[in-house]
Amino acid sequence: MHKSISTKLFLLLITTYSSFLLSQVGINTQSPNKMSTLDIVSKNNDTGILIPRLTENQRNKMSPGIKENSLLIFNTDENCYNYWNSTENEWKSLCGKQGKAVFTMDCTQIEIKGKYTTGKELTSSDFLRMKITVTKPGYYHITAKTANSNGYSFQVEGEVLEAGTFTIEVPGYGTPINATPSGGAGDQILIYNYEQLLCDTLKISVEDSTIIPEFTINCSSTIVNGQYIAGKELTAGNTIALNITSPAAAAGALYEISTSAVNGYSFSAKGVLSGGVQQVTLIGTGKPVMNGNDAFVLTTNISLGKVSCSNSPIHIKVAARKMKIIGLSDNYNNLYNIARTDNLLNKVLGGSNYFGNNQSATYPINGFEFLLLTSLGASQQSQFTTFNPDIVLVQFNYIAYTSEERQFLADYVAKGGVLIYSSDGDAAASPRNRAARDLARLIFNDNLMEVTDNDNSIVIDRIQDTNNMITNGPFMNLTGKALGRDSGWNFRFTIAGFPFDKANVIAYDGVDDSSIRAFVGKDNGFAFFGDGGPFVANEGVQPYNWPAKFRTTNGVTVAIPNTYGQVITYNSHLFLNLMAWAINYAQKKRP
Repeated sequence: MHKSISTKLFLLLITTYSSFLLSQVGINTQSPNKMSTLDIVSKNNDTGILIPRLTENQRNKMSPGIKENSLLIFNTDENCYNYWNSTENEWKSLCGKQGKAVFTMDCTQIEIKGKYTTGKELTSSDFLRMKITVTKPGYYHITAKTANSNGYSFQVEGEVLEAGTFTIEVPGYGTPINATPSGGAGDQILIYNYEQLLCDTLKISVEDSTIIPEFTINCSSTIVNGQYIAGKELTAGNTIALNITSPAAAAGALYEISTSAVNGYSFSAKGVLSGGVQQVTLIGTGKPVMNGNDAFVLTTNISLGKVSCSNSPIHIKVAARKMKIIGLSDNYNNLYNIARTDNLLNKVLGGSNYFGNNQSATYPINGFEFLLLTSLGASQQSQFTTFNPDIVLVQFNYIAYTSEERQFLADYVAKGGVLIYSSDGDAAASPRNRAARDLARLIFNDNLMEVTDNDNSIVIDRIQDTNNMITNGPFMNLTGKALGRDSGWNFRFTIAGFPFDKANVIAYDGVDDSSIRAFVGKDNGFAFFGDGGPFVANEGVQPYNWPAKFRTTNGVTVAIPNTYGQVITYNSHLFLNLMAWAINYAQKKRP
């Protein structure tokens, strides 16, 4: 009897428990929704449900993972519901607020602004400037703290709405307590975005307010490091190294050395004086705007007032960007074509002494790229357009015979291209002479321009002052010097009808100055030479038909004057100036 009752009771409990396990849970309802595991009903329609309420700091101390995907809390700081998204490994807001931004930064490019001195509270002039590269938009909270808890820090927060590169300034707060020891590197700065450590290599030197800075600069000891290219941001390798000397009494004081901004970039350094001779490295920031030779004067914070190395400024050569050159001549076997790797002028451009990207080069450039063409038909014009040259150098014996070719070249010049057109000639009415004339008419929009017959004499033309780099450039002032031409098929433009308001004469005819051998546009990139090879040179050929001359010694090719027709000519130097002018023009017009 007892056994029967016990068995029935056990079966009843099992049935009830199984039903509970398989049923939905309802609160204040006997019939919970079958689609819901938990169905809560307000008993009198005047109550709700309270989700766990956490501050953002409390929330961030949780460590949810994949199993906690969709975990829900109420963020009391944001006043909104947050849920855990395990796919993106972050909390999401139901109010539309973005999550944490994801970004990187180059720690070597962080700029330290302001002056840090013991006992002096930081001001709005004391901040860190940094560039961040954002891969995921969202909120950021950047803090920078001293590893040795030295009384000051930096902090900023905000939101980035899209991916990209942004510059952020992080203001400083607090008052430095301890000075950087003599010879010390400075306070280590730890930079975070929320809890993520981004940088730990930044150092800030703190000056001892009780010590007066005194030092001198050896202005002649400067060493310029790195490559400088127009339009390219400076990197950590762009520095100036120099020596300074301070007395023993100044050890521990903070030195400041800087330059003003020149051509879009500048240099600065801060550190602690060691008392004696020490080397200082000024870090470059900014982006050079144009190529050229920039002069920097140093200023300091010594107690006698800011002084400068005005008598010996630091010169930095900024290279032009890489230039694309098309060599245009009538056949691939023609050594006149500069795009051939065995062309001597090609080798001159590729050498490190004249156009190399270094501080020793006369006119630095970040390299050349060449394309060789023999004509300008439809397919070649397509190649031309795709290559998008900065400079086109025409030598023997390409002729722009068709009106389509001439219009194509004129349009190229009108868009800022450089066209150096060297051409032999025949009779004034011949196709070669008229092709050059009609091209010039298009470029200068002047139908009065006219050409002469050819001559076959070795005549020396005197170089005029063109008021630009061609005749008075970085390689030599050629005004008044001789320009040679080869022994045949030269021709000229007539003075009658020549647009002197639009072009400068490079050289008149050497016989009586009654005609114009070479000229260059005042406001465009067109230069003309009535000679098929004024710059052709070959080191193994006697100079009778080769007016330019170069010599290679120990692998370095240099331009030298040429005794040509009993007169010393400077065609090789004119070529160098001409290329410097072309590069400078292209850099300005096509940065």
